[in-house]
Formats: sequence, structure tokens, C-alpha cells
Amino acid sequence: MVGRWDLGTTIDVTVSGGSLASPGDFAALAGQKILALQGSDGSWEVLAFAIGTLIGENSWRLSRLIRGLGGSEALAGRTVPAGARIVLLDAGVLPLTSGSKAVGEAWNWRVVPASLDAQNPAAADLFATAGKAALMPMSPVRASGKRTADGVTLQWVRRARVNADSWGVAEIPLDESEESYEIEILSGVTVKRVLTATGPIVLYPAALELADFGGQQTSLSVRIFQMSVSVGRGHRLEALISL
Repeated sequence: MVGRWDLGTTIDVTVSGGSLASPGDFAALAGQKILALQGSDGSWEVLAFAIGTLIGENSWRLSRLIRGLGGSEALAGRTVPAGARIVLLDAGVLPLTSGSKAVGEAWNWRVVPASLDAQNPAAADLFATAGKAALMPMSPVRASGKRTADGVTLQWVRRARVNADSWGVAEIPLDESEESYEIEILSGVTVKRVLTATGPIVLYPAALELADFGGQQTSLSVRIFQMSVSVGRGHRLEALISL
């Protein structure tokens, strides 16, 4: 469940210290209590919680959740096994690298409290390869379609990561240097056609629909990706559009 409060799911966590007491709805919506939850495949879902209830020594039950934040919607419906790692994303979390040039590069870090020397035995050595998830465009939303004499016109709404929270603008800023999309037309799991667009609208011509399916369809299964100049396809929107 994304885009609304998840009232049916709770997460029990044990922390090494500190408090996860209830921040309340407004704090959760403002991103003041944000967590990253790691699945068995190593991927991270970002979520917020409004209620934290102490259930034992250093143990909390988190509820009234906001799931799939930061482009992690696809991970919100998965099952995470007991013992999974969860991290509080507060001011103590800092980016270790940034920019498209870092993608795919292997990095070695030595982490140590600021008061100690880097050679101190308390230092921790970390090795990781920078991924591209943070640079991937967020999935579009609100896909729709309309049949016309020329074919099916597909439309959707673009999202963005940067400066996209304003309620006072007609169009949010574009994260990329140019706007482009790839749209997959599916038959089951088979990709029948890939369309491209330079804006949040594309025509699926009647001639192509006839070639792909043998006739007009009452619905279309689509996947829509906003494209990134640096990392390619962004997070996908999957939709079944009735016509």
C-alpha cells in the first residue's frame, strides 16, 4: 500500500540506543522519522512511521506507516524476514559519494568517530559499489488511455526528486537535462512493442495495434519508464488501462 497510510502493518524493531517514540502524523509526513528497511535481496525500502510504542527493552512496535518512499514503491508489498536490518535516516546519515561518475565504481571506506585517528582499532572498514538507484527517475503515475480514430493515446503524470514538493506551481521542475520516456506494450509477460516519447503522452497507432494483437483491444497492459541521461531507465509504472 503506497500513497496513503498503511494501518494494517506493524514493524517490531530492536535498537542499540535512543528512542523511536511516536512522532505523530505531521512529523511522519514531513519526513522527520524515516527508516530504510533491507530485504533479503539487499534492496532497501524507505518508509515513515507516525506511532512508535515501547514493547520491551530497546524494542519498539512501529505502526501507521507511509510505505515506498523515495521511489521504493515496488518494494512496499514484499515480505521481509525476521532479523532484517533497519536504519534510521536522520542527520547522522551522510552520502559517501554522489554524481553519475560514481555509478559502478568500487569504493573502500574507513569509518571512525571524529575524535579518533583513522588508524584506531575502533575504525570499521567498508567496501561497496555505488549503485544507480538514487539517480533513477521516479516512476510516473496516473496512467490513462483513450481510443481515437488514429489509435490509442496514452497519458501519465511525471514525478521528480528535486524541488517537487511545491503546491504552487503548475509543473514541477525536470530532474533531467531532457524529458523522454520508453513505453512497453505487453501481452502477458511478452513485450509486443516499445514506444518512445518526449513528453507524458504518446500515440499507439492503430496500425501497430493491429500488427501486435490482430485487432483492437479492450485494455492494454503497459510499463512506462522515464529515462535518465546518466543511468537509463528509471523506476517503472505498471498499469492495465481499460479502453
